[in-house]
Parts: sequence; structure tokens; C-alpha cells
Amino acid sequence: MIRFFVPIAAIVAPFLSAFFTLASLAQESTESENEAASPILEELRVTASRLPRTPASIDARRLSAEETAFTSQNSLGPALQGQHGITFTNTGGPGKVSTLRIRGEEGSRTTVLIDGIELSDVSTPQVTTNIHHLVVAPGITDVEVLAGPQAFFLGGDAGGVVNIRTAAAQQGYKLDVSAEGGSDQNMLVSALGAAGFERGGVSVSAQKWRTAGFSAREDDIELDDRDGYDNVTLHARGHFQPTDNSVVDLVVRHVDATTDFDNCGFPRSDDCVENYEQTSVRVGAVIDTQRFNHRLSASISEVDRENFAADQFSFGAVGDLNKYEYSLSGSVDQWDFAGGVELREEEINERERDQWGYFVEAGVQLNAGFSAGLGLRLDDNDDFGTHLTGRAHARPGSLHYLRAAACACAQATAPVFVRPVCLKKHSTAVPLPFRRPLRPSCAKSRVVALMLA
Repeated sequence: MIRFFVPIAAIVAPFLSAFFTLASLAQESTESENEAASPILEELRVTASRLPRTPASIDARRLSAEETAFTSQNSLGPALQGQHGITFTNTGGPGKVSTLRIRGEEGSRTTVLIDGIELSDVSTPQVTTNIHHLVVAPGITDVEVLAGPQAFFLGGDAGGVVNIRTAAAQQGYKLDVSAEGGSDQNMLVSALGAAGFERGGVSVSAQKWRTAGFSAREDDIELDDRDGYDNVTLHARGHFQPTDNSVVDLVVRHVDATTDFDNCGFPRSDDCVENYEQTSVRVGAVIDTQRFNHRLSASISEVDRENFAADQFSFGAVGDLNKYEYSLSGSVDQWDFAGGVELREEEINERERDQWGYFVEAGVQLNAGFSAGLGLRLDDNDDFGTHLTGRAHARPGSLHYLRAAACACAQATAPVFVRPVCLKKHSTAVPLPFRRPLRPSCAKSRVVALMLA
């Protein structure tokens, strides 16, 4: 635990120093120009486009809690199953390996964020999100699903994005407690507490989910036991508004899960257990200077995984994912612009890889309803060098037919840089003397849509 929080202490001081310096300068600038104060910023919102006025999207949608039936689902994957373009697969009940695909992409290219924290697990040979450990929290307000080119600024690996938001604490106090149970010894207890004041607030949610499960394999005839699942999730979020035009957001999340499953080890055993822990911390800030919008964020996530076969240790790994980002956006008349820099650090069992990302985007929105934009991203990877990728989109103005409906044809395209994972600098599918270095791939995406209004 000390090892995990030392990097946090190292970045908090300069981060807060830079934030309050920018906030102070912004406040003085605003007062000197006799401009009205910005509306109070209640929360950090994470979106795929960094433009101040997000263009009309042809492959992004926002789902409320009611639309995804959160009240009847314990896990996010089944809650999203059935949504357009989303496929969810599960290998045998709660807590078992699951995959969430968007528009047919591999599950490893689905990036999941919750309050800005990337939930990717770098402790496995293939970096992916353990969607089966994501218990639906009572504070979730909506889920934004982004596909194809819309995920461009989250990196080439983001073939699809599921962006989860929880509610910021409002003024006053709130406490909700719920419990439910069912067959197979299924039990879920959830609690949400929040306290808000004039310039900030704190909310904390906790879930305990336990089920005896069932045996998903017909050939498990020796033990013929149930494969249970136990999950404890804690999620805390606080925000503070030091000035009228700035807000600081802090998110802390911890997941502790134990899964029983079959078919592991050498020789094979059906007495398999996985212990999984993920701890994440993110601090972010938004500063609005009327003309420009500054966003700073830093996040650290650690995953500790241990697997046992017949009560004997079989596999273990510790993975760290650190992200630091700064972006600037603004508007001039009908033009919007945004740009920034991002550092991504991945480490698994003392193997490290860093990647710098630089991005810029510009867009225009005309009175006739026409909008267009162009974005560029440069990635500099330790192992695979530099790669330049782009994104372009256009949306003509609405055309009226029979005075009843309006439609517009929109198109977006983006080839993106996809890097192999940290442990896969060289292919392991062939004997060592014949191995060849892996090369990054380029995933192309093109979308043409006809939207009715």
C-alpha cells in the first residue's frame, strides 16, 4: 500500500501548485476584464471530443440508468447487453471471464472509464478491462458509449469506449441502503452516502456481492462443485470549487474479488481460485478562463492478481497503469480548437513501457447546421517509435423532405495506431530462435450514417 501511494504524494504537490497558480491568474484576468463569473462547475465530465462544443455525433450515445436497466442488473456487462452495436459474452456465471465488444471489435479494445479512471488491467498478457468485476453502483447516473472514430483522443487502443459517470454530491446529506437476495445464495448489499456544501461535496458508495454460483462445465464430475464469486467494491468521489471558475475532483476506487472456476493448472484441476485486487486514484481539475478551458489530470492504478490450482499457487502478477494529461480548449467565433499532451506508463512485474501522446483538434459549426472537424494524434512509444494518426468528420446541414422529417448524412473516418501489449514485444507463438519482433497495427474505421430528426 505504501508503494502504491508514494507516487501519488509525488505528483499531488506540483499538480495542486500548478492548478492554484492557473486558477489565481484566471480569476485576476476575469476580474480585470469586468466579465461575469463562469457558471459554477459541479463536476468533471470526461468525453471523447475535447472541443468546447462537441459536434453532433454519429456513433456516440448516452444511456441513463433506466435505459440500461441498472435496477435489475448487478453487473455492467449484462446491463449493456442488447444495446445497439454491443455484444457481451460470459464464460460461466458471475465473476467469470467476460468480454464486452463494440461493433465487433476485440474486447481488449474496449476501454472502460468510471469518473475518468481507466479500468484497464495491465497485469495480464493482453491488456483488457475485467468487465466481470464491475459491479453496478447505486450512484451511477449515466453511461456514454462511444464507437469507432469518436474514441480517437483516448488512444488507438480505444476501439470503443464505455464512459461511466456517478453523481456529484449535492448540498445537504443523503444515505441510501439496499439489500437483495435470491437463489444460489445470491446476496447484494449496497450503500451510498453523500454530503454536499456550497463549494463541494463528497460521496461514498460500497457494494458487497456474494453468490454460490454454479458449475458451468459438464466434465467437472470429480468435484461437481459450485463455482462461487465474492466482490467488495468501494468508490469515493469528492469535488471542491476553490474559485468560481475552477473545480478539483478526486476519485478513489478499490475492488477486492475472489472467483472460483474450473479447468486450470498442469495437470488439470477443477479446484481453481483467482484473487483479484484493483486500487485506483485520480485527481483532476478544470479551470475555465472564459476564453480558454484548462484540464489537468493524474491517475494511478495498481492490479494485484493471484491464481491457485488445487490450493497451490500457479500464477501471479502485479500491474501498474499511470496516466498524466493536460489539455487546452477554446473557441473563436464559429471555430473550436483543442490540444494537449498525455503520458501513459505501463508496468508489469518490473517490465516498463512509456508512451507519450500529443493531440490537436479543430472544428467549425456554421449557422446552416454544417459542422466539420479534423484531428491529429502523434504517439511516441518506447518500443514502437512514433506514429501519426488522424480523424476527420463532416455533417452537412439538415435537408427537409415533405415538411415532415429532416435528415442529414454524416461521415467520420479515422485510422488509429494500435500497439501490442507490454509483455508482447516479441511473439511467443513460435520457438525462441524463430521469433520475430511484433509490429504495431493500424485499425481503420469509417462511419456513414443517415440521421432522422
